Amino acid sequence: IALQNEIKVRKKVERALERQAEELARSNAELEQFFYVASHHLQEPIRSVISYSQLFKHKYESRLGDEADMYLTYINDGALRIHDLVNDVRAFSQINRHGKPFTRVNCSELMDTVIALVRNIYKENTLLVTYESLPIVLADKKQLTQVFTHLIDNAIKYCDASVPEIHVSARIHGDDHLFMVRDNGIGIEPQ
Repeated sequence: IALQNEIKVRKKVERALERQAEELARSNAELEQFFYVASHHLQEPIRSVISYSQLFKHKYESRLGDEADMYLTYINDGALRIHDLVNDVRAFSQINRHGKPFTRVNCSELMDTVIALVRNIYKENTLLVTYESLPIVLADKKQLTQVFTHLIDNAIKYCDASVPEIHVSARIHGDDHLFMVRDNGIGIEPQ
């Protein structure tokens, strides 16, 4: 009788866990959809703010004084940061939706591609991007390319040195690979 009661309790708990998992999956799907729609609808107003702030700055720079020029720069930089954040939210919302089955990805070859992409974006800047021999991993190549591109792009954006220096390495950590990106940027608080 005690065993039958324990089986009943376990089955009840399992059904509750299954319902909870279904609810969580539904909730995650709704959140992904919300992020995608919200970021999509924010694109146009942000583009307008960027365009008009750049036009205003171009037309009135040096006419209103140094303080006004500084404010115009802050407005433009802020709008560009918002644009980047919205794009990041949009990309994040599409991860599960557009993920492909994992294949073997040679991360050293992938880094060559990423470095070429980043150099193309920052043509006027001198960059020093290096990496150690990186492993072959099972991954969605497109998503992994986006991850490394964003990491290197952020290292460049938040670097106050004249030449951004970025180094990518990896080591085995248990059954996984631990990737590290080191740069000479402003840093992140340890906590």
